[in-house]
Amino acid sequence: NFLNELLALPIRLVILTVVWSSVYRVFGCEEIRGLSLGQIISYYFIFEAISHMSVYYRRLPYMVWNEITHGEVSKFICRPISYITYQFFYGLGYTYYGAFICVPMILLASFTYLIELGRISSVVFFMVSMLLGVVITFYIYILPPKSLNTM
Repeated sequence: NFLNELLALPIRLVILTVVWSSVYRVFGCEEIRGLSLGQIISYYFIFEAISHMSVYYRRLPYMVWNEITHGEVSKFICRPISYITYQFFYGLGYTYYGAFICVPMILLASFTYLIELGRISSVVFFMVSMLLGVVITFYIYILPPKSLNTM
């Protein structure tokens, strides 16, 4: 799985770069709707990185349902940590794992296409918003369905 992710993401990003380079070459212009080729590619690199880092939380409702169905949630009754806290920090490990793979890709793209990553304050605010986004995403996906709240 690790090797698959390690190889699939760069291949997907190379294909994306080739497609957008061809689009800009066909139109024969430097900008399309105010965005240069480097800006479009950096946008998609960052989008792919963020979606790759948040894949665990998008699968969370299915995994919780699966653990409830198979009775694996009952083992958390005896443990000193709550199930929700466990799921949050377990998913945070996957998020860091995704960042370990994706941040080098973004840095490589920024050096290849001479993309400005912005000022340090912009990068710090981006990281803070990513952290808050992870927390918000987790709590949205861990919420029980409305039908369970009425019981």
